[in-house]
Amino acid sequence: LTERVGCEEGHYCEGGKGFMQPCPLGTTNGNKLSGSSDACTPCPEGFWCSGTNETECEDGFHCISGSYSPSPGCSDKAEGRGEVCPLGHYCQAGLKIPCSAGTTCSQYGLTDESEAEDCPAGYYCDENDFVPIPCPVGTYQDTATA
Repeated sequence: LTERVGCEEGHYCEGGKGFMQPCPLGTTNGNKLSGSSDACTPCPEGFWCSGTNETECEDGFHCISGSYSPSPGCSDKAEGRGEVCPLGHYCQAGLKIPCSAGTTCSQYGLTDESEAEDCPAGYYCDENDFVPIPCPVGTYQDTATA
């Protein structure tokens, strides 16, 4: 009977022989007895994985499953791994949160709902909006709303 040698988190031991290999970027592995890279799973939304560590993403960025950068940029978005926080949202701990109705989030990379702007008079703003919508003909919103 041979005993399997354990690996460190974020690694796998090829064939159970104790030769530790780091998981590929964007993945992690909490199973210390895995013998194949198949045990490495995509990093969860809101986190980035260097292969060996799972770390919360930076505020102002949206990290999706499989992200390998704490502050994903344009190339990451093209690869479907994350993005600068998009319009209509703010991002905390790597998660994308829609801005509330009555506000507009018209800038990229917002980190808190307090950065949202009140919807201007004469317009209305639904949840997720980043461009105020003019009130319908015959109606008017006379004050800014939040």
